[in-house]
Amino acid sequence: MAQIPTDIFDKEIEILGELVTITVKSAESYSDWGDERATETNTTGIKAIYNVYGRPTIGDTEGKFEEGELTFFFKSDQASIVYGTKVTRSNGEVFSIRDVRAHGAEGNILVQEALVKKV
Repeated sequence: MAQIPTDIFDKEIEILGELVTITVKSAESYSDWGDERATETNTTGIKAIYNVYGRPTIGDTEGKFEEGELTFFFKSDQASIVYGTKVTRSNGEVFSIRDVRAHGAEGNILVQEALVKKV
């Protein structure tokens, strides 16, 4: 019985995705006054598909974006796709990951969906 090829979505993301930068807090401390001091590590050259299926059109001025309406799809083995990681698109838009959902079949992760909020 043939299995689902686990790299099929990775190949599509490589072909159709845009280059993004992932920014992860690698160290974090606080001053005596509670101000955060964090060291961030950037990883560039990552491919992702940006999905705006919930975003209102330009003519729609009512309402606001809610968490989960904007998503990025990452390859199945992409590291650092966790809550709080920042994703920067090539046009400069910055998003913060709020939730991650792994989609798969037959016990294999095929794609990671990151629900984001614009920073």
